[in-house]
Amino acid sequence: MYQGRQQELNNPELGEEDPTQLYKYGPSGYGGADTIIKSPYFQSRRRRLNLVAIFICLFVPWLLFCFMFWLTSFQMFYRKPALCFFIAFLALVFVIMLGVKAVEALKNSRESDGSLYEPTWYVFLFITALFAWVLGIYCGYHNFYYRMEAYYGLQNLGNYAGVDPHTTPGQQLMDGGRVVFQPGTHLDLARSMSFRNNDLYCVVPIVRSNCSNCMDAPETYDFWAVGVNCCCGDTVRAANFQCGEYKNNQASAGLRLMKDEERPFYRLAVQQAVGAYGIKSNHPLFFHWVSDPVAATESYRWEGHRQYLIGVYLHFAFQLLCVCLTTCAFSRMGDEDK
Repeated sequence: MYQGRQQELNNPELGEEDPTQLYKYGPSGYGGADTIIKSPYFQSRRRRLNLVAIFICLFVPWLLFCFMFWLTSFQMFYRKPALCFFIAFLALVFVIMLGVKAVEALKNSRESDGSLYEPTWYVFLFITALFAWVLGIYCGYHNFYYRMEAYYGLQNLGNYAGVDPHTTPGQQLMDGGRVVFQPGTHLDLARSMSFRNNDLYCVVPIVRSNCSNCMDAPETYDFWAVGVNCCCGDTVRAANFQCGEYKNNQASAGLRLMKDEERPFYRLAVQQAVGAYGIKSNHPLFFHWVSDPVAATESYRWEGHRQYLIGVYLHFAFQLLCVCLTTCAFSRMGDEDK
């Protein structure tokens, strides 16, 4: 029976035997019945992995994440945010095209006799690319908001040195970003104040002397050191200011507050200090108390680039893990179909 089947397949009138034939007859086992066994070619085809697809699925989502992270983190987003949003939209169109390709591949696989082994890479690529696009924008904007925006804003503001907080009104330094005060300038911790709105907004005047009734007392307290959740607001007349380099006797400089959403709460804290201590503050300016304003400014840039590199490395490890797990899953699918 087996020889008859082989002659029939090798009959010149029927054509040569097709090496891609999925099934062929084998010798009978028990009872003389013919048995059907799978072709070795079919088994090898199921086990073969698409290395090109693996390479694409590893690097395309990762590069997309790196690009979106960079686009929404650094100077281009600060200078031309509208252009960055347009480029991000074009990147989203690319991701949508991958989704359309994945849907078409799934439809074709269902209509044909093929398996979902190869087309599933399109689905994996679309899902991971969409995740990379969303995550890249989120991480980039977070990095820009907390670090790089302050750095670029301070770079655009002016630098002042030798400022006397008693004789210089706040109106003259409205564009001041990094201000170095005269030697001997310090924080008047006895006049610290806080305002609570979920977070605790702490303020303390920057002065050259601590006396309130002496001849050189300032007419208006326009320079204030600030911080969030770094003081004790349990009492009205003692906020216990502990923000920035308040313990450093060498600190005599201020780095301008760049977060606009925090400024109204600091103004409310200053108004409370004015009412509590009987002082004036016509045009309050808010600073972070530091010893080296240049180094403090550069710390924003250094931390922003460090967070970017950390995000790039972590996402590559995540993408590599996803590709490895998916490859193992596809290999098991092929072994089950043998």
